[in-house]
Amino acid sequence: MKKVFVGIILILFLAAGGAFFYVTNIDWNKHKDKISEQFYNSTGKHINFVGNVSFKIFPVPYLNATDAKIYNSDNKNEKPLLDIKSVNVELALMPLLKGEVNISKMVLDGVIVNVNWDDKGLNWQGDLSADQKQMMEDTKMVLNSVSFKNTKVNFEASGGDVNFTLDNLSGEVMAQSVFGPFRIEGNYLKSSEPQGFAITIGKLEDTMATTLNAVFTHPKSNSYVRFDGSFQLSNRVLNGNVVIESQKLSDFVNDNTDEVELSDKYNNPIVAGFDISVNKQMINLSNIVVKYEETQGAGSVQIPNTKLEHPNIKANFEFADLDLTSLVDYVKG
Repeated sequence: MKKVFVGIILILFLAAGGAFFYVTNIDWNKHKDKISEQFYNSTGKHINFVGNVSFKIFPVPYLNATDAKIYNSDNKNEKPLLDIKSVNVELALMPLLKGEVNISKMVLDGVIVNVNWDDKGLNWQGDLSADQKQMMEDTKMVLNSVSFKNTKVNFEASGGDVNFTLDNLSGEVMAQSVFGPFRIEGNYLKSSEPQGFAITIGKLEDTMATTLNAVFTHPKSNSYVRFDGSFQLSNRVLNGNVVIESQKLSDFVNDNTDEVELSDKYNNPIVAGFDISVNKQMINLSNIVVKYEETQGAGSVQIPNTKLEHPNIKANFEFADLDLTSLVDYVKG
């Protein structure tokens, strides 16, 4: 009986050794198409590996890929959702053997993220088939630590009417599953000035609103912008509250916009807040409260969510201790 047991152990050892030798000696570059096919079947996105791909299982499952691009369709001429120069992934072994994906550590370097929001919705949404969605829901995936560095985010909305770029982002993403909840925090450069951010996103649902909390900080001007609310991508609905506070208005505005340049005489504290409600028909800003120097005001604004050149905008404001000196000086230039 003892010899049989030793024989079984020896066979298992040889089998494991053979599997190790086989996996570590595969040229994964010859299987890029198969990997891309599995990626599409699992996510509904197309991935194109331009650079090299390598994978090993022992002692820790590890994946490395260079120059990878992710698209919504198989049209490689369109702008990719993600353009990644390098990605390194470490996986927990035991969950992987059970068919679960537990990412111990992922490092993304040299990433370009392209975000576009137009009449069709968000370019990242895509169309998942029932089988793809079920596969994503059935696959247990945990993102313990996904860090990114040297990252650029290009955002464009309404056909280019709103666009901005965030450079040199670095940070970390943590998630309990591929559908969230998510926590993202890090920093970036805007106008060569370091700025920080922290974002929490609830579990993504098709028919239910998803919670969203975000704060952006600008240390130079001792400023922050905070949003607390929810969104629903399928209906293009956003609801929440925005708070803006800055100790140095000019520094904050000049470092974050390219269209406006304020002189130092406006570098004074400002506090503002409002409720925002956005849908396909209307952008509604209500309960607006603003305090700048001696001026205090409250009001509301309704903006039709349309591409008309001259939309019918409705605004109502009431002011107390109104001081127009700063406004008049700015208009005069």
